[in-house]
Amino acid sequence: MIHISDVEKAGDLLLKNGYEREEISVFDKWRKHDVSYFHPQKRIEIELHSRLHPFPMNVPSFNELWERKRSSKLTSYPVPFFGNDDLFLYLVFHGAKHGWFRLRWLVDIDQMIRKGIISQKITYW
Repeated sequence: MIHISDVEKAGDLLLKNGYEREEISVFDKWRKHDVSYFHPQKRIEIELHSRLHPFPMNVPSFNELWERKRSSKLTSYPVPFFGNDDLFLYLVFHGAKHGWFRLRWLVDIDQMIRKGIISQKITYW
């Protein structure tokens, strides 16, 4: 997730480091909320998201998401990631969008519910 004002700068950095930008059709451009880059030698794909979900879906602003972020303790450098409620809703919508072709998304959702790490009331609307 990256602030909309930083998407171009981040994309330029990726291009300078050997990544190639995925081209999208003009028809899909208005709905796009992310830009994909792929490094052919390293076989790594990076998606820069400026919103959680495409328009016209109502989603929290970048600043709201940033306020609720968590930081990974797996690295010596802090890596921010979604708060529990935002991650839960992202997984639900993302899985539905892709027809649940990766069942591990359902496992993640199930684990979040079983561990009780999401709020009782989640809403974007």
